[in-house]
Amino acid sequence: MRKLLGVLIGTAIGLAVVAGLAKLNLYLFPWPAFDWQSPQAWGTALAAAPLAAHALVAGSWAIATLVGGLIAVRAAGWSTAGWMVAVLMAFAGVVGALFVPQPLWMQIVAVVTPFAAGLVVAGAA
Repeated sequence: MRKLLGVLIGTAIGLAVVAGLAKLNLYLFPWPAFDWQSPQAWGTALAAAPLAAHALVAGSWAIATLVGGLIAVRAAGWSTAGWMVAVLMAFAGVVGALFVPQPLWMQIVAVVTPFAAGLVVAGAA
């Protein structure tokens, strides 16, 4: 039970970090007014955003996996918990890429960086 709880806590914290960095992104790079419920409007607004805004969103997946993975390993007392968080974060990146139109490189980064962060977490564990 401790292992499962550690993975769930790490994943939840990782997703919260992604959301927090996305919120920070909105403060650093204000977006134009658009319909937040329309995926096409999201795609249009994202296409107009500067490259630094894209990089912050893309990098948030790695940072979130590092934070969530390390917390999961610590909470679960199990080194594989970091990999479990990495897989779940990559899955969340796939789901996000399916629902929000974004450049191909951002879709790739959202899936690849959690696994790269998983390597770092595995080395730290």
